[in-house]
Amino acid sequence: ASQSYNWKMNTEVTQKVIIADDSNALRVVLSSFFKELGYSVVSLLKDGVNVLQNVERYDADIVCLDYHMPKKDGLETLKDLHEQYPDVAVVMITGDENPEIHEIATELGADGFITKPFSQDQIAAEMKKVSSALNSIKRIRKNSFDHSTKVSDKTAVIVDDSETMRRLLQVILEDIGINVVGEGLNGQQAIDLVKEKVPDLLCMDIEMPVKDGISALAEIKGLYPEVQVIMITSLGDKKTVVDAIQKGASGYILKPYDPELVEKEIQKVLSDSTVDDIDSLFDPA
Repeated sequence: ASQSYNWKMNTEVTQKVIIADDSNALRVVLSSFFKELGYSVVSLLKDGVNVLQNVERYDADIVCLDYHMPKKDGLETLKDLHEQYPDVAVVMITGDENPEIHEIATELGADGFITKPFSQDQIAAEMKKVSSALNSIKRIRKNSFDHSTKVSDKTAVIVDDSETMRRLLQVILEDIGINVVGEGLNGQQAIDLVKEKVPDLLCMDIEMPVKDGISALAEIKGLYPEVQVIMITSLGDKKTVVDAIQKGASGYILKPYDPELVEKEIQKVLSDSTVDDIDSLFDPA
Protein backbone atom coordinates (compact mmCIF):
# COMPACT_ATOMS: atom_id res chain seq x y z
CA ALA A 1 0.00 0.00 0.00
CA SER A 2 1.24 3.49 -0.78
CA GLN A 3 2.07 5.79 2.08
CA SER A 4 0.33 9.11 2.47
CA TYR A 5 2.71 12.04 2.31
CA ASN A 6 2.55 14.72 4.99
CA TRP A 7 2.18 17.76 2.76
CA LYS A 8 1.04 20.36 5.26
CA MET A 9 2.81 23.69 5.22
CA ASN A 10 6.54 23.60 5.77
CA THR A 11 7.58 26.84 7.46
CA GLU A 12 11.22 26.31 6.45
CA VAL A 13 10.49 26.45 2.70
CA THR A 14 11.55 29.78 1.24
CA GLN A 15 11.92 29.07 -2.48
CA LYS A 16 10.31 31.31 -5.05
CA VAL A 17 8.34 29.45 -7.72
CA ILE A 18 7.17 30.33 -11.24
CA ILE A 19 4.37 28.27 -12.82
CA ALA A 20 4.04 28.21 -16.62
CA ASP A 21 1.03 26.28 -17.96
CA ASP A 22 -1.54 27.11 -20.61
CA SER A 23 -4.38 25.98 -18.32
CA ASN A 24 -5.55 28.80 -16.08
CA ALA A 25 -7.35 26.34 -13.81
CA LEU A 26 -4.19 24.28 -13.33
CA ARG A 27 -2.10 27.37 -12.63
CA VAL A 28 -4.55 28.42 -9.91
CA VAL A 29 -4.70 24.95 -8.34
CA LEU A 30 -0.92 24.50 -8.31
CA SER A 31 -0.37 28.01 -7.00
CA SER A 32 -2.78 27.45 -4.11
CA PHE A 33 -1.20 24.13 -3.19
CA PHE A 34 2.36 25.41 -3.45
CA LYS A 35 1.47 28.23 -1.07
CA GLU A 36 0.08 25.66 1.38
CA LEU A 37 3.42 23.88 1.18
CA GLY A 38 5.19 27.12 2.08
CA TYR A 39 6.51 28.23 -1.32
CA SER A 40 6.31 31.79 -2.58
CA VAL A 41 4.59 31.74 -5.99
CA VAL A 42 5.92 34.84 -7.72
CA SER A 43 4.57 34.47 -11.26
CA LEU A 44 1.87 32.61 -13.21
CA LEU A 45 2.41 32.38 -16.99
CA LYS A 46 0.39 30.83 -19.82
CA ASP A 47 3.39 30.05 -22.03
CA GLY A 48 7.17 29.98 -22.00
CA VAL A 49 7.77 33.32 -23.69
CA ASN A 50 8.47 35.39 -20.58
CA VAL A 51 9.77 32.69 -18.25
CA LEU A 52 13.43 33.73 -18.42
CA GLN A 53 12.58 37.40 -17.86
CA ASN A 54 10.53 36.47 -14.81
CA VAL A 55 13.30 34.26 -13.45
CA GLU A 56 15.61 37.27 -13.65
CA ARG A 57 13.03 39.68 -12.26
CA TYR A 58 12.01 37.62 -9.24
CA ASP A 59 15.27 35.69 -8.68
CA ALA A 60 13.22 32.49 -8.84
CA ASP A 61 14.47 29.19 -7.46
CA ILE A 62 12.09 26.72 -9.15
CA VAL A 63 10.17 26.85 -12.43
CA CYS A 64 7.28 24.46 -13.06
CA LEU A 65 6.82 24.05 -16.82
CA ASP A 66 4.10 22.36 -18.84
CA TYR A 67 5.36 20.47 -21.88
CA HIS A 68 2.65 21.63 -24.27
CA MET A 69 2.21 25.41 -24.38
CA PRO A 70 1.53 27.88 -27.21
CA LYS A 71 4.19 30.18 -28.67
CA LYS A 72 7.06 28.57 -26.73
CA ASP A 73 6.71 25.05 -25.37
CA GLY A 74 8.18 23.55 -22.22
CA LEU A 75 11.14 21.76 -23.81
CA GLU A 76 12.37 24.87 -25.62
CA THR A 77 11.94 26.90 -22.44
CA LEU A 78 13.73 24.24 -20.39
CA LYS A 79 16.70 24.30 -22.78
CA ASP A 80 17.02 28.08 -22.54
CA LEU A 81 16.62 28.03 -18.77
CA HIS A 82 19.30 25.43 -18.24
CA GLU A 83 21.73 27.31 -20.47
CA GLN A 84 21.18 30.74 -18.90
CA TYR A 85 20.21 29.88 -15.32
CA PRO A 86 21.75 26.47 -14.50
CA ASP A 87 21.12 26.86 -10.76
CA VAL A 88 17.35 27.24 -11.23
CA ALA A 89 15.52 23.94 -10.75
CA VAL A 90 12.92 22.95 -13.35
CA VAL A 91 9.99 20.63 -12.67
CA MET A 92 8.13 19.50 -15.77
CA ILE A 93 4.33 19.15 -15.77
CA THR A 94 2.86 16.69 -18.24
CA GLY A 95 0.03 14.34 -19.08
CA ASP A 96 2.08 12.80 -21.87
CA GLU A 97 3.46 9.37 -20.97
CA ASN A 98 5.73 9.24 -24.03
CA PRO A 99 9.09 8.03 -22.63
CA GLU A 100 11.00 9.82 -25.39
CA ILE A 101 9.72 13.21 -24.22
CA HIS A 102 10.64 12.35 -20.63
CA GLU A 103 14.12 11.32 -21.78
CA ILE A 104 14.60 14.50 -23.80
CA ALA A 105 13.55 16.63 -20.82
CA THR A 106 15.99 14.76 -18.59
CA GLU A 107 18.85 15.32 -21.04
CA LEU A 108 17.95 19.03 -21.20
CA GLY A 109 18.28 19.32 -17.42
CA ALA A 110 14.84 18.67 -15.87
CA ASP A 111 15.03 18.21 -12.11
CA GLY A 112 11.68 16.57 -11.52
CA PHE A 113 8.35 15.59 -13.06
CA ILE A 114 4.71 16.10 -12.08
CA THR A 115 2.54 13.75 -14.13
CA LYS A 116 -1.16 14.38 -14.78
CA PRO A 117 -3.47 13.31 -13.28
CA PHE A 118 -1.50 14.04 -10.16
CA SER A 119 -2.20 13.85 -6.45
CA GLN A 120 -1.20 16.28 -3.73
CA ASP A 121 1.09 13.61 -2.31
CA GLN A 122 2.93 13.26 -5.62
CA ILE A 123 3.40 17.01 -6.01
CA ALA A 124 4.53 17.46 -2.41
CA ALA A 125 7.06 14.64 -2.62
CA GLU A 126 8.54 15.88 -5.91
CA MET A 127 8.76 19.49 -4.73
CA LYS A 128 10.28 18.46 -1.40
CA LYS A 129 12.99 16.49 -3.21
CA VAL A 130 13.90 19.50 -5.36
CA SER A 131 13.66 22.14 -2.63
CA SER A 132 15.67 20.07 -0.14
CA ALA A 133 18.46 19.74 -2.70
CA LEU A 134 18.45 23.48 -3.39
CA ASN A 135 18.61 24.28 0.32
CA SER A 136 21.52 21.88 0.83
CA ILE A 137 23.43 23.33 -2.13
CA LYS A 138 23.05 26.86 -0.77
CA ARG A 139 24.06 25.78 2.73
CA ILE A 140 27.21 24.02 1.54
CA ARG A 141 28.20 26.88 -0.74
CA LYS A 142 27.93 29.25 2.21
CA ASN A 143 30.32 26.95 4.10
CA SER A 144 27.79 26.24 6.81
CA PHE A 145 28.16 22.49 6.28
CA ASP A 146 30.77 21.31 8.78
CA HIS A 147 32.52 18.40 7.08
CA SER A 148 35.28 16.21 8.43
CA THR A 149 38.81 15.71 7.03
CA LYS A 150 38.93 16.29 3.29
CA VAL A 151 39.64 13.52 0.81
CA SER A 152 42.52 14.08 -1.59
CA ASP A 153 43.55 12.60 -4.94
CA LYS A 154 40.21 10.84 -5.49
CA THR A 155 37.95 11.07 -8.54
CA ALA A 156 34.26 10.39 -8.94
CA VAL A 157 31.56 9.98 -11.57
CA ILE A 158 27.93 10.85 -10.77
CA VAL A 159 25.06 9.21 -12.64
CA ASP A 160 21.49 10.28 -11.89
CA ASP A 161 18.63 11.34 -14.15
CA SER A 162 17.86 14.34 -11.94
CA GLU A 163 19.85 17.50 -12.62
CA THR A 164 19.31 18.78 -9.08
CA MET A 165 20.47 15.54 -7.49
CA ARG A 166 23.62 15.49 -9.62
CA ARG A 167 24.34 19.12 -8.79
CA LEU A 168 23.87 18.56 -5.05
CA LEU A 169 26.02 15.46 -5.01
CA GLN A 170 28.74 17.25 -6.97
CA VAL A 171 28.75 20.08 -4.42
CA ILE A 172 28.98 17.56 -1.56
CA LEU A 173 31.80 15.60 -3.21
CA GLU A 174 33.81 18.67 -4.16
CA ASP A 175 33.32 20.14 -0.71
CA ILE A 176 35.17 17.18 0.80
CA GLY A 177 37.91 17.31 -1.84
CA ILE A 178 36.80 14.73 -4.42
CA ASN A 179 37.21 15.70 -8.07
CA VAL A 180 34.05 15.00 -10.11
CA VAL A 181 35.29 13.98 -13.57
CA GLY A 182 32.03 13.01 -15.25
CA GLU A 183 28.23 13.05 -15.06
CA GLY A 184 25.63 10.83 -16.70
CA LEU A 185 21.86 10.32 -16.89
CA ASN A 186 21.41 6.55 -17.16
CA GLY A 187 23.06 3.18 -16.64
CA GLN A 188 24.51 2.97 -20.13
CA GLN A 189 26.19 6.33 -19.71
CA ALA A 190 27.53 5.11 -16.36
CA ILE A 191 29.21 2.17 -18.09
CA ASP A 192 30.65 4.41 -20.80
CA LEU A 193 31.92 6.99 -18.29
CA VAL A 194 33.60 4.37 -16.10
CA LYS A 195 35.34 2.94 -19.16
CA GLU A 196 36.53 6.41 -20.13
CA LYS A 197 37.45 7.84 -16.72
CA VAL A 198 38.05 4.76 -14.50
CA PRO A 199 37.19 6.80 -11.36
CA ASP A 200 37.86 5.83 -7.77
CA LEU A 201 34.18 6.26 -6.98
CA LEU A 202 30.91 5.92 -8.89
CA CYS A 203 27.74 7.36 -7.33
CA MET A 204 24.82 5.91 -9.31
CA ASP A 205 21.05 6.11 -9.04
CA ILE A 206 19.07 2.88 -9.22
CA GLU A 207 15.95 4.02 -11.07
CA MET A 208 16.99 5.51 -14.42
CA PRO A 209 15.87 5.34 -18.06
CA VAL A 210 17.57 3.30 -20.82
CA LYS A 211 19.45 1.07 -18.33
CA ASP A 212 18.80 0.93 -14.61
CA GLY A 213 21.51 1.19 -11.98
CA ILE A 214 21.43 -2.44 -10.83
CA SER A 215 21.97 -3.74 -14.36
CA ALA A 216 24.79 -1.25 -14.95
CA LEU A 217 26.36 -2.11 -11.59
CA ALA A 218 26.81 -5.79 -12.47
CA GLU A 219 28.49 -4.92 -15.77
CA ILE A 220 30.73 -2.23 -14.27
CA LYS A 221 31.98 -4.43 -11.42
CA GLY A 222 32.69 -7.20 -13.91
CA LEU A 223 34.89 -4.87 -15.95
CA TYR A 224 36.36 -2.68 -13.19
CA PRO A 225 36.14 -4.41 -9.80
CA GLU A 226 38.42 -1.77 -8.26
CA VAL A 227 35.86 1.04 -8.80
CA GLN A 228 33.92 1.66 -5.59
CA VAL A 229 30.19 2.07 -6.26
CA ILE A 230 27.67 3.83 -4.05
CA MET A 231 24.05 3.29 -5.07
CA ILE A 232 21.55 6.14 -4.80
CA THR A 233 17.82 5.73 -4.52
CA SER A 234 14.62 6.92 -2.90
CA LEU A 235 13.32 3.36 -2.71
CA GLY A 236 14.91 2.38 0.57
CA ASP A 237 13.69 -1.22 0.61
CA LYS A 238 16.01 -3.88 2.02
CA LYS A 239 15.61 -6.23 -0.95
CA THR A 240 17.03 -3.61 -3.33
CA VAL A 241 19.95 -2.94 -0.98
CA VAL A 242 20.77 -6.63 -0.71
CA ASP A 243 20.61 -7.00 -4.50
CA ALA A 244 22.97 -4.04 -4.98
CA ILE A 245 25.46 -5.28 -2.36
CA GLN A 246 25.45 -8.77 -3.86
CA LYS A 247 26.25 -7.30 -7.27
CA GLY A 248 29.23 -5.41 -5.85
CA ALA A 249 28.00 -2.10 -4.43
CA SER A 250 30.15 -0.77 -1.60
CA GLY A 251 27.58 1.60 -0.10
CA TYR A 252 24.09 3.01 -0.33
CA ILE A 253 22.57 6.45 0.23
CA LEU A 254 18.97 7.59 0.17
CA LYS A 255 17.26 10.62 -1.33
CA PRO A 256 16.69 13.32 -0.27
CA TYR A 257 20.36 13.64 0.63
CA ASP A 258 21.56 14.52 4.09
CA PRO A 259 25.02 15.97 3.29
CA GLU A 260 26.56 14.76 6.55
CA LEU A 261 25.31 11.20 6.05
CA VAL A 262 26.46 11.24 2.42
CA GLU A 263 29.94 12.32 3.48
CA LYS A 264 30.02 9.65 6.18
CA GLU A 265 29.12 6.94 3.66
CA ILE A 266 31.67 8.17 1.11
CA GLN A 267 34.46 8.30 3.70
CA LYS A 268 33.57 4.75 4.80
CA VAL A 269 33.57 3.42 1.23
CA LEU A 270 36.84 5.09 0.29
CA SER A 271 38.48 3.65 3.38
CA ASP A 272 37.54 0.21 2.01
CA SER A 273 35.13 -0.57 4.84
CA THR A 274 32.86 -3.47 3.98
CA VAL A 275 29.10 -3.56 4.38
CA ASP A 276 28.52 -6.02 7.18
CA ASP A 277 25.15 -4.87 8.49
CA ILE A 278 22.39 -4.12 5.98
CA ASP A 279 20.20 -2.69 8.75
CA SER A 280 22.79 0.03 9.36
CA LEU A 281 22.06 1.42 5.91
CA PHE A 282 18.51 2.22 7.01
CA ASP A 283 19.49 3.47 10.46
CA PRO A 284 22.82 5.29 10.01
CA ALA A 285 22.70 7.01 13.39
